[in-house]
Amino acid sequence: MSTTTGAPNWLALTSSDPERSVAFYGELLGWTPEYTGADYGNTVNFRLDGKRVASLSGERADRSSWGVFLHTDDIAETSLSAIANGGAELFQTTIETIGPDTTTADQIGAMVVLLDASGAQVGGWQPGTHTGFEATRTIGAPVWFELHTTNFSAAVDFYAKVFNWTISILADSDEFRYAANGSEELATAGILDLSNYPAPGTSQWLPYFGVENADAAADHIVELGGTIIESPVDSPHGRLSQALDSTGARFFVIQERV
Repeated sequence: MSTTTGAPNWLALTSSDPERSVAFYGELLGWTPEYTGADYGNTVNFRLDGKRVASLSGERADRSSWGVFLHTDDIAETSLSAIANGGAELFQTTIETIGPDTTTADQIGAMVVLLDASGAQVGGWQPGTHTGFEATRTIGAPVWFELHTTNFSAAVDFYAKVFNWTISILADSDEFRYAANGSEELATAGILDLSNYPAPGTSQWLPYFGVENADAAADHIVELGGTIIESPVDSPHGRLSQALDSTGARFFVIQERV
């Protein structure tokens, strides 16, 4: 897990059918659910080979979606900066666990959920005992995080100022415009300009999950009740496909180049 300010350090899924989501990602990516119980809102922690990779809200949502959280050392400061730079705060909270003697509390972490300046929802996670991802950049785990935005310039400016991103412009034409946090070799997340796409939709963050074979994964997604939005295609970084899971949450799978 990266401790760099602004780098993605957690993923959280809200689902219209949590039980169905647990089954889907267990079958597709080999995730094992860990149920936290009512004291923690019935959140499910997903583990890959025993390592924490994502979570699922225990509350049913009207629609399913993945939420990306970025590292922050101070959620209160991050929230104020977001508001000052064209965003908005939706909510923030501190999550604690009571020790065995019931007189002390360990801070699991603090979170804030924001709207960025382009209208995308994004989270900030200030680690406590929960330090974020325990596995990334491997098959079955999150490997990349990408903002698809209809207001590229506003988004780039927002993440540079609020999350201290070092912006690298990797492509800059009307056909394809892309920025990243850090140089291409060390980048932690990207921003894709949707403004010239035929049906750009709304701004949103999307995760990429590593798979051994993108074509086989696409077939499996359909078998599990999901939908393929973009069939597997080769890219400079690997073979990838965009999909909806069995409850409608959008994500990518990628067979990375070795």
